[in-house]
Formats: sequence, C-alpha cells, structure tokens
Amino acid sequence: MFLLKHMQKTVVEKTVETVESITCDVCSNVIVVGSKALYYEVSTMHNHWGSDSWESREHYDMCSKECLMKHLQSYIDQSNVDGYSYDIETEQA
Repeated sequence: MFLLKHMQKTVVEKTVETVESITCDVCSNVIVVGSKALYYEVSTMHNHWGSDSWESREHYDMCSKECLMKHLQSYIDQSNVDGYSYDIETEQA
C-alpha cells in the first residue's frame, strides 16, 4: 500500500523580537545595541540548601564599572552575602 501526500506551499510571516537597547539598572542610562559599547550583565542568587535556589536568581545590566561597583556595594550592604553568588559577565552591545 502506498501513501500519497498532497503538498501545498504556503507563505508564512514570522515576527521576531530583537533587542534595540538596554537600560542600566543603576543609573537608567540607555545602552544602544549595535553601538559596540561594553556593559556588564550580573546575575545573583543564593546557594543555600533547598529547591528555591534557582528561583532566587535575578539579572541586572550595568552600563559602566562605576555602576557595577555601586550595585555590588549595595548588594553587599543589604544582604547577608554568605552563601550568595554574584556573577559578572562583560558583554558588547
């Protein structure tokens, strides 16, 4: 027994979201994507025992070393940082 498939060509439109700019979480400066400016992506989370460690993860963007240092100092001042992680990645817009 042979199966015959009748094909039809259809034009499909696709909508894609792209990042145009990033706002600094410290000073609200706008980082334009494509400007090749360096900025910092930071993620924080606790490493305590339990299943909520992943849910404690938060992400931040900073436009400069000065904003990064302000954020880090604020994070240290407001948290008991024992068992917490502060991961920094340098990115290019």
